[in-house]
Amino acid sequence: MPAPALNPRTTKSLLGSVIVVAIVLVSYLAKQRGWIAADQNAPVAHRSDNAPKPSATPYQDSIAELIRSKRSNVIVEASGVVTKVLPDDNEGDRHQRLLVEVGGNTILIAHNIDLASRVPVRAGDTIRFKGEYEYNDRGGVIHWTHRATGRNHAAGWIEVGGKRYE
Repeated sequence: MPAPALNPRTTKSLLGSVIVVAIVLVSYLAKQRGWIAADQNAPVAHRSDNAPKPSATPYQDSIAELIRSKRSNVIVEASGVVTKVLPDDNEGDRHQRLLVEVGGNTILIAHNIDLASRVPVRAGDTIRFKGEYEYNDRGGVIHWTHRATGRNHAAGWIEVGGKRYE
C-alpha cells in the first residue's frame, strides 16, 4: 500500500517548526557555553581576536563574575599584577605557575612551557593575558596561554613589557 501524499502546507509548517526548535536549541547551548552573553547588558568574557580591544575593567569584572558563578571553560582576556612566581609544575607537560591579582581576586596562571617560551616575570610585574578560565575553590586557573595546538581551543598568550609569549 503506498504512503499517503503529504499536504504541501503541512510540510512547510512542519519544516518551519523544526527550524524554530533548532534555532532555540542552538541559542540555549551557546548561552550555556558562554559563546554569547545571556544578558545583552552583561560583560562578555569571550571576544574574537579581530574585535577592538576594550579596557581591562570589563574582563576583570567578567573574571569576578566567573568566580562568583563557579563557571569554567570560558576564554578570558585581562590584565593583572603578578603577586608570586611559584615553582614550575613538572608533572606531565611542564607549566610555569604565576599567582596574579585581577580585580581584587587572585588566580593561578598555568603557562605551558613545553609549548611556549617561559615568561620573564617577577612579583609586582603587570601582565596581560588571554586563556581559558577554569573555576576552583581557590579562585580559578587560567590555562591555554599558548599557541593553539588544534581546532579545539583558541590560542592564548601572556604579554609583559610589550612582548607577547605564546
